[in-house]
Amino acid sequence: MSDSQDLANRLAQANRLADEGRVPEAMAELRRLAGFGPAHANLALLLEQQRDLLGAIGEHRKACALMPDHAQVWFNAGTALEHARHYQESETAYRHALSRHPQFAEAWHNLGNCLQEQGRVLEADQAFQKALELKPDFWEARSSHLMNLHYLSSASPQSIFETARAYAKHFERSEKKTLATAERPKKIGLLCAYARSHPMGYLAEAGLTHLDPQRFQLYFYVNEGGEDGTAQRLKSCASAWHSIGALSDQAVAGQIRADGIDILIDLAGHTRGHRLGVMALKPAPVQIHWGVAYWNGLGMDEVDFILTDRIEAPPANPPPLSEIPLYLPHSFACYRPPDDAPPVSPLPMLKGGAPSFGSFNRLAKLNDEVLALWGGLMAKAPDGSRLVVQAHAFDDASVRQRFLERLSLQKIAPNQVDLIGALKHDDLLAAYGQVDVVLDCFPWSGSIVTLEALLMGAPVVTLPHPSIAGRHSASFLSSLGEPGWIAADEEDYIAKALELVSDPHRLATIRAGLRARLLASPVCDGAKFAKDLEEALLGAWLKRG
Repeated sequence: MSDSQDLANRLAQANRLADEGRVPEAMAELRRLAGFGPAHANLALLLEQQRDLLGAIGEHRKACALMPDHAQVWFNAGTALEHARHYQESETAYRHALSRHPQFAEAWHNLGNCLQEQGRVLEADQAFQKALELKPDFWEARSSHLMNLHYLSSASPQSIFETARAYAKHFERSEKKTLATAERPKKIGLLCAYARSHPMGYLAEAGLTHLDPQRFQLYFYVNEGGEDGTAQRLKSCASAWHSIGALSDQAVAGQIRADGIDILIDLAGHTRGHRLGVMALKPAPVQIHWGVAYWNGLGMDEVDFILTDRIEAPPANPPPLSEIPLYLPHSFACYRPPDDAPPVSPLPMLKGGAPSFGSFNRLAKLNDEVLALWGGLMAKAPDGSRLVVQAHAFDDASVRQRFLERLSLQKIAPNQVDLIGALKHDDLLAAYGQVDVVLDCFPWSGSIVTLEALLMGAPVVTLPHPSIAGRHSASFLSSLGEPGWIAADEEDYIAKALELVSDPHRLATIRAGLRARLLASPVCDGAKFAKDLEEALLGAWLKRG
């Protein structure tokens, strides 16, 4: 037997062991094949399954060195590196894959995600469009492209709406008609990408868990696993809980019909793991989108309503929507703060003298127009003022350097800036102790970030934009009773930020009482929100059920 045949046989044996679930034995056999490229490539994938990302990256690098002409090997390496937040090296790996296989649609898509994480959203848009050009039925790329449009200052609400409508036409439809049911407690289906502490959990849980069980029964259809306290609390109020990750859209729609769901609510939109194909099959007589994870309409004829409020979707000047707005009287969502939030820290200005302005939004939201506005603010701010920016992408040194260069173009010097990388959630909340005033971004404003800033005592200055995604902060601030932090234009944005820091003792008083005000406001009143949600759902039923 030749050496190459022996290597191939041993690789096949290792693969069989892995398929049988004997992963430690498979990994041991692969390690005995050191220097054989496919063995390193397969070992890397097994290490990823075992959550040893660092070890996996080491094996991916070896595989790429040994098999430099294999596009898939570079693609796998890029994926692992991206998960480890090594964005520059990940981008390089994806580009190596594409240089070997230019028609590799999945590599174009992943490259787009990697560029977006670095804040390079225009380049990301081009990569997503290339993926769709090569593979028009690539649904994940469609959703990624649509999500990315919300980061682009050049993308109008109308253009985003038209893109959503165009994508919606490609879903499979059903000829089956779902009939309204007799009077009984309404069965509410919740179609989720996941059910955990994330935007969906933080913004939907409080309202759902306070619904009257005598009037509403909750049926959850959850696409991805992973369970935490949020999932456990939601399960405790659920009449049924279905894990649907392994089921086809048709099978999920069949289950929803069998359960007799009256109102089906999509909680995912175009976020990762969504099941909009189920909504397209119209398995419930009334269907609603609730933007607690994806902040816009869906453009689908099968979705009848969108839950929103009069700040996010002003009746006098509504954004383009195919859904009928169901207006909630306060904010579109209800925030459930974490149980273990650290205490509010003293105002930094009282110790350091000069103010610190901060941002904790994703880097993709910090476009050149936002940075230019911050440059104008810093030029007028007191001497010694600082800009604190947190984003997990700053774990990559090349991303940090590029961002500092972008700030320098706006006359914000590196010695005026503090960059913070990825943090555990409690450490992230504690980091607001470094900031006096939080600066919102546009055209996609903060949501959870805004609420966490308020929870930690930091006022937020926002400049609303025409889309729903551009008005979350304005919605929350209005419900909090702080319309004075909502700017009319860029000049007013600067003026409001400077006015807040002009009186440190007044700002310290605001900081000390802001958490209590937030918790007492409609933004965090789950019982009151649930009553409003009940009325909205019954109103939708009367209109369409």
